[in-house]
This record gives sequence, structure tokens and C-alpha cells, in this order.
Amino acid sequence: MNRSCSSRKERGDFGPDLSLVGDSEVRSYIERNDNMWVPELYLRRTRQGRVLEIRSRKLGGGGMVRTYSDVTSYVHAQEQLTEERQRLSWVLEATRPGIWEFDHRNQVFKIDDRWAGMLGYAVCELEPLSEDTWRRLTHPDDLPRIDAALRRHIAGETSYYECDIRMRHKLGHWVWINDRARVHRRDPDGMALYMSGTHIDITERVLAQEQVKALNATLEQRVRERTAALERSMRDMETISYSIAHDLRAPLRAVNGFASLIAEQGEAIGPVNHEMFLRISRASRNMGQMITDMLELLRVVRVDLNTVPVDLAPLARRVADSLAPGMQPSDLECGPLPPVMGDATLLHQVLSNLLDNAIKYAQPGTRPTVELGYDAVKAAYYLKDGGIGFDMSRAGKLFGLFQRMHLATNVPGTGVGLAIVARIIERHGGRIWAESTPGQGSTFWWTLPAA
Repeated sequence: MNRSCSSRKERGDFGPDLSLVGDSEVRSYIERNDNMWVPELYLRRTRQGRVLEIRSRKLGGGGMVRTYSDVTSYVHAQEQLTEERQRLSWVLEATRPGIWEFDHRNQVFKIDDRWAGMLGYAVCELEPLSEDTWRRLTHPDDLPRIDAALRRHIAGETSYYECDIRMRHKLGHWVWINDRARVHRRDPDGMALYMSGTHIDITERVLAQEQVKALNATLEQRVRERTAALERSMRDMETISYSIAHDLRAPLRAVNGFASLIAEQGEAIGPVNHEMFLRISRASRNMGQMITDMLELLRVVRVDLNTVPVDLAPLARRVADSLAPGMQPSDLECGPLPPVMGDATLLHQVLSNLLDNAIKYAQPGTRPTVELGYDAVKAAYYLKDGGIGFDMSRAGKLFGLFQRMHLATNVPGTGVGLAIVARIIERHGGRIWAESTPGQGSTFWWTLPAA
């Protein structure tokens, strides 16, 4: 027998360093190669990956009978079972649920240490265990909801049972638990025999949700207060607008009228006084225009939108005709323009303000040249002019209220027109921006919803 082991060892049947022999006693037997007897039962692997069960029996005359059985499938099944148990252990360790089991036929209730630990107990402190154990620890208000969910599942109406419940901790406070379970065995009549489930502590999650609800309630209250304050401000703005429209214009017209009458006297009041009254007249007219522009801006912000499909090309031509003689139809070039969804009246004002701006800032001594088009790549409309342009370092002020880009020029205006354009575009859900080079014209870009 020893010679046989020695030859197989030399041949490598037991693997490098006898790695194919798992039993330490058998490994010692092969290594020593003396007269000690091999264990009666052991397993070893072959070089082909099979697993052999080897049994040895001593005979009366000093001999031995050895049998070999291929138990590869059994060993592999045991290894897979061990791996599954390990994976399950890892999952339970990661999720840390409490486990419970209930034998319906024998009314046996079992829990593990984690189940009891969530409530501050050891299992022995809750013994003897019964169905009444968890009912006694559960919040009374939650029991009807739990019973209804359990009845539906046991009756087969739901594939599993789940409920968020409150259970009393050993220290007296309530712990929120997510309770899940399923019936695993039923009798031939469909009655539940055995079910098991898990408990997971969700107290922190529930408290976080309650905090979010409280914050939402507070936020809603603040929104209501802010809305009420905004409505009051809007009513105040309406009152101010009415006052501006009716109470300030009349004095301004009187100042302008009397200053003009005095200025018409010419030499009778002297050249210095004549110039002063001309300045008073111009200033009062300018202030009147500012009031008009402010009222127009307020109207644009407050008016309800009447959204319809609008074709910008014919609308732009009608605007150009209304701006004559400052602009002729030949001064405006229109490319293909996809229709938009918007308020036709307000979009008319957008084009009117932009074209009027092109007229004002045309190159001195030349007629304005304007191109209205659509860029499919940018998905934006544009209006390009060949005017005097502006410095892009000041572009941030372009659409601000009462902001003028050319203070040293004699170009008329109050700096409200482009602010009105921006408010109208924003109210339509679009945006507007501009690109320019001094002396080479400007391009205004804007987006609008497609029709």
C-alpha cells in the first residue's frame, strides 16, 4: 500500500504539495509513508477535477479493502449551498433586518436577536414568545391596518404583506418599523401554514419625511404671505400708475405750454432767457416721454397674453410701413421665418422697438439697412442692422431700464424701448441677447416658442 501511495505521489496524483488531499491526517500519512494506517473515510480530488470518497477497511489477515466513490455532484452541491449561505449572511449583515417566523398550525412565533434588539430587548426578555408578543408591542392605532393587510395577503389577494408600523421601545418611545412578510407554505385548501418576514428600523427616514412635510408647510405659508404682499404691491403700482397718468401729465403739459409761450417772445426776453425757456420746454417734453414709456412698460408686464400663431415676416413689413419715412420697405430684408406662438400685439411692439432702434442708430447720412431672419442652428430669430453699433463691454446694461448706450450722441430716446422688448420676450418664455462691433452694426437675437 505504501509503495502505491509513494508512486502516485511521485506521479503527481495528489497535486502540488498534496493540495488535492483535504484531510490533514491523510496528508500526513502520504508524507510520512510509514506503517500508520490511513483514516477509514476521506475525500480527495483528482487532477481532472473530480471528487472521490475513499473508504478503507482492515482485513483480519493484515490486509485492507479500499473503495472509491465519485461524489463530485454531491460535493459541488454542498459548495454551492455554502456559497449561498455566505451570500445570504452578507446580505443580512448589510441590511441588518430583524427576522421573524410564524407557524400558523402550531401557533409558534420565533424572532432573532436583531428583531428584539431594535426594541431594546434581548430575546430571552420577551419569552415566552407568541403572536401576542408583537401585538402587545405594536401601537394600538396601527393594529387594524396591519390586520387588514395580513388578511389580504393570507387570502391570496396580495403577493406579499408590507406595513409601516410603530412599536414601543423598551425605554418607552416609539420606533418606526417596516414590516414585510410572505406565506411560504399552504395546505391543500390554501390555508397558510408557515410565513416569515423581516423588520427594518425606518425611524430616521420617517422623521426626515416629517421634517420635509413641516418645511413644505412652512414654505407654502411663506409663499402665501409673499403672494399676498406681491398682490398688495401690484395694487400699489396700479395706484401709482393712475397717479402718473392723470396727476403728473397735466402739470407737465402746463409747464411745457407756458415755457413755449414765453420762448416764442424771442428777443423781447433776451437771448439768455429765450434759451433757458427752450431748455425747460425740452426737459418737460422728455419727462413726459419717460412717463409714457414707464406706463407702457407697466402695461406690458401686466397685460394677459393672447397666444396665437404669428407669422413675423408680414408683421415686420407692416411695422416698417408704419415707421416711414424713417424706413422704407426696401430697407428691410426678410428671410424665411418659421411661425411662432405669441401675442400678436406685443410681438408687433417688439419688432417696432427693434426697427425704430435700427433707424435711430443708423450710420450718419445713410439709410438704415435691416435683415430679419432665423438661424436653425441657434433656433433663434435675429435682426441685423448696419448702424453705429456699441461696445460689448456695456452689453450687460443693454436691456436695463433707462440705460442708454450712446450718451454723448443726439439720438432721441429714454432707454426704455429695449427694456420693453426684453420683458415681452421673457413673458413668452424666450430670451434675448445682442452682438455688436462699434462702427459695424448690431445683431439682436431672440427665441420664441414655435407654432
